[in-house]
Amino acid sequence: DEEDRRQMQRRGLSEKYMSTIGFSNFASFMETKIESMFGEAIGPVLANLKELKESAESEEQSLSVELQDTDPKRIVSTVRDCGVSFAMALTHVMEGVLELKPVMNLEDELREFHDHHRALGSNHFSTLPSGDFVGLGEYIDYLRDEMQLATFDVEVNGGAQFRRLMSEVEIFLRFSEIAVETKKKDVIQARGQKEAILNFMLTLEGTPAANMFSPLFPRHARLIQQNEMIKHLVFQTYDMACQRQLKQFLDLFDNILTSTFSNPWVFLKGATTESEGDVEDLKDDVLPSFEDTKMRIPKEIESRCSTEGQLCKWLAEIPTESNQIDDAVDKVQMLVLRTYSFIRSQVCDQVELFSESFFKLPMMRRLEEDMAMIELSEEDHENYKIRRERLEGEIKRAKTHNVEIEACIVRIQGFLLTCAARAPASMPK
Repeated sequence: DEEDRRQMQRRGLSEKYMSTIGFSNFASFMETKIESMFGEAIGPVLANLKELKESAESEEQSLSVELQDTDPKRIVSTVRDCGVSFAMALTHVMEGVLELKPVMNLEDELREFHDHHRALGSNHFSTLPSGDFVGLGEYIDYLRDEMQLATFDVEVNGGAQFRRLMSEVEIFLRFSEIAVETKKKDVIQARGQKEAILNFMLTLEGTPAANMFSPLFPRHARLIQQNEMIKHLVFQTYDMACQRQLKQFLDLFDNILTSTFSNPWVFLKGATTESEGDVEDLKDDVLPSFEDTKMRIPKEIESRCSTEGQLCKWLAEIPTESNQIDDAVDKVQMLVLRTYSFIRSQVCDQVELFSESFFKLPMMRRLEEDMAMIELSEEDHENYKIRRERLEGEIKRAKTHNVEIEACIVRIQGFLLTCAARAPASMPK
């Protein structure tokens, strides 16, 4: 080093640059430079460690909350509270919430529905509305291309999916024939809504929309997601409520059809018939608006006598002589077809009203009550005891991880401060 400096002095190098001459000065400069470059490059690592720390602290907090809420003295109350929050969230999902998962278009929904019942071996209802359809693909093309359902290719869930399904059910029922025993297929594949409800509850935290809903939704959703026992009990209660309401809906729907067909004349007397021209047929009217209904009610009351007269006229036209039996059979068949066509039209127009009144609204009203009555078996209590022991170990590990992460962050921050303090004094001017 001394020889290097003498050589550079002999060659006229300025005194202010002499501190950079020699291997020792070069080694010191490179050490400082490497520290500086390493400090600049370690910034993203420190940012990742801070994010990891936040995630670890959040996990530790969630585990601690779960341990507290699964206390043997309050576990039943916790499960019921989670279930009630889940039931309340169902109402919001059925009213419509954007960007929820999972979602499904009508083609995927129909194919999954058919695959599900094919795997179960279901044979208690027709999977296609008419024998004119060769297969499911042809029926799907008919719904998309000819009926042109507005949301056929749109991926939706919740209330939008329910209304779309009601449109498909109405189309399905309009294909029913009088010579075929028509069975009502399942109203809603409710099992697909559970994950959407849970997703809705989980994604509320930290969003502006969170202030519009119960603050317990995110907390209870995390408990349902983390604790398999709570999830099983809540989902099981939900499935049982859906199955109960489905059975009640089918019974009520069957009673409506039975009472209607047992005395169709009473049903027809309250109907509106065409008054223009000499048309003597009962048309397939669409469901009117509220204003149209208010205007039509007085006319219908006045026309009931004429409707009864029209029915009597149709009956009087049926010959009673034995030599005209073939003509009588044709007229009776025509009258039966007219009656059935009208009843079918009215039932199809009101199928969404039936499903709302007999299935959807009763289920949403009674689901909270069902969730508030969840009971735990002895096996469930034993499983919770095991779960709490496992939680204690997980919390201990989470705390250890947080301490290690914090130690790493402190050491890296100390290194960066040292580099920042040494850099100005070490760099040559």
